[in-house]
Amino acid sequence: MNTPLGKFRLRDLGQPLVCGHVHTDWKTSLSSQETAQVNVGVDQWDFRPVPAEEVHRAIRDPSKRS
Repeated sequence: MNTPLGKFRLRDLGQPLVCGHVHTDWKTSLSSQETAQVNVGVDQWDFRPVPAEEVHRAIRDPSKRS
């Protein structure tokens, strides 16, 4: 699967990546190695902070990814 972060993603060591301010339109995705990535930039979450529970849910449950 292609990652929205492309060549700019940190080295993928299999741990979820939580990032923000990425200038692209996505909330959650998988890296090319199938590692969860969550964009917590407020521009993707109605200009509000993302609750930790929502971040955890996006990492744990692929069906909740968008």
